[in-house]
Amino acid sequence: MSDEMSLAEFIAANHIRMAATRISHNPNLTDDEWAKKATHWHCIFDRHSWRLPAYFSMGAANKGEPTTRAVLGCLAADAAGYENAHSFEDWAREYGYDTDSRRAEAIYTAVGNQVAALVAFLGAELYHQLLWEVERQ
Repeated sequence: MSDEMSLAEFIAANHIRMAATRISHNPNLTDDEWAKKATHWHCIFDRHSWRLPAYFSMGAANKGEPTTRAVLGCLAADAAGYENAHSFEDWAREYGYDTDSRRAEAIYTAVGNQVAALVAFLGAELYHQLLWEVERQ
C-alpha cells in the first residue's frame, strides 16, 4: 500500500472548501463545439483566509455541480504539466498545440497565471505536496 495521501485526504487535512456557480461560458475557452455543449462554472476555493478563483468546464455527459476534488485535481494536473515543461514550446508539443500559435501561447500564459495563483493559495510546501505527493486518481 502506498504512503501517498489521497486528494480527498489532502482537501480535508487542509480545510479546503469550494463553491461553484454556473456561468454561461468559460472565458478561457474558444467557442468550439465542445464548449458550446459543456457546462461552465466559476469556482471559488477557500482555505482559512485565502481564496482562489478558477473557471472549470465539464462535458455534457457530466451532470450536477463539479466537486472540490474534481476541480482541484484538474488544477493540479494542469500545474504539473506546466511545471514539467521546460518552455512554451516544450509544453505545446506535449499537449499537441502548434508552437507557432498565439492561441496556444495564450493558453500557456493562462495556465502559468493559474499556477501562480495556486501557489499563492496553498503556499509552496502544500503546492509541492499536491503536485508530487498526493494521489489524484
